[in-house]
Amino acid sequence: MATREQRATAEVLVALDDVRERLSELAEPRGTQRPRAEMLRAVEDISEAVARLEAEVARGTGLSVEAAAQYLDVSAPTVRAWTQRGVLERKPGSKPMQIDRDSVRRVHRALGELRSRGQDRDWLATLVDYLHDVSDRRSESVRTGLDDLARGDLEPA
Repeated sequence: MATREQRATAEVLVALDDVRERLSELAEPRGTQRPRAEMLRAVEDISEAVARLEAEVARGTGLSVEAAAQYLDVSAPTVRAWTQRGVLERKPGSKPMQIDRDSVRRVHRALGELRSRGQDRDWLATLVDYLHDVSDRRSESVRTGLDDLARGDLEPA
């Protein structure tokens, strides 16, 4: 089981990774090279810090349901529901339940896009359905079936 410090570190890793991603986007060529070069150096520094922190955190450590809910700005029951649907990935064998950091970040980016477009519940439902479909496509049995279909070994219903 993860310690409180490990869970806190996992939460910091998620936030640091977001900052690194934003800096990377800002560093895209748009003007003079000097500010861009400075931003790229900052991104490299943050990347190194994230790598060091990652090495310190046990590989199996995720976010608590409450931390994931706070980060995503949704309720804990919503996080549990999204975990049941496969939108968020649960760390196997974790008690209490922990949510995979990468899946939380993926959903956070998608929610950010959704929220930038407005507070439309239909958009949210569509987003959850899309993320569920993406999660299904990662399933070995679904990938095998799609490969069989592409080769012509199966016919669609």
